[in-house]
Amino acid sequence: ELVVKIVEGKIASAECEKGFILDGFPRNLTQNKILGETLKELGKKIDRVFYFIADEGVIIKRIAGRQVCKSCGVHYHEIYMPAKEYKICDKCGSELYQREDDKPETVSMRLKVYRDQTESLIDYYRDNNELTVINCNGSVSEIWEKILIKLYALKGNESGTE
Repeated sequence: ELVVKIVEGKIASAECEKGFILDGFPRNLTQNKILGETLKELGKKIDRVFYFIADEGVIIKRIAGRQVCKSCGVHYHEIYMPAKEYKICDKCGSELYQREDDKPETVSMRLKVYRDQTESLIDYYRDNNELTVINCNGSVSEIWEKILIKLYALKGNESGTE
């Protein structure tokens, strides 16, 4: 309820008058129910839910490759955006590290929890014809193109699943 109250305050602000995007929220049916009631009170609704899917191996590779500078906090990725020198920050020369929640075994557990808590929410949005699925196994440019195509389709009130 606390998270919904924070979200409610933001959604009710002038900044969100023309719309808003929620990222990673709601995460379960309980949060969704509270959010729905709150949006109804505000005279707003969820127009579309984008569900980004990828193979588990792809997700683990992307998350487990993240690295962060211990001093300045700059982010790197060992494959997609590596530091010039192995595990050394390009900006300040400090050591790069991997956060505990980015380690492969932790990512696998996070994915299991996500599936357990979120599957019914995905079904809810699919059943209400509010779900747009984006396959994210490709490159950044391919994914970006898919997102843009789906967003442009929404302007014409078309729904999209992939």
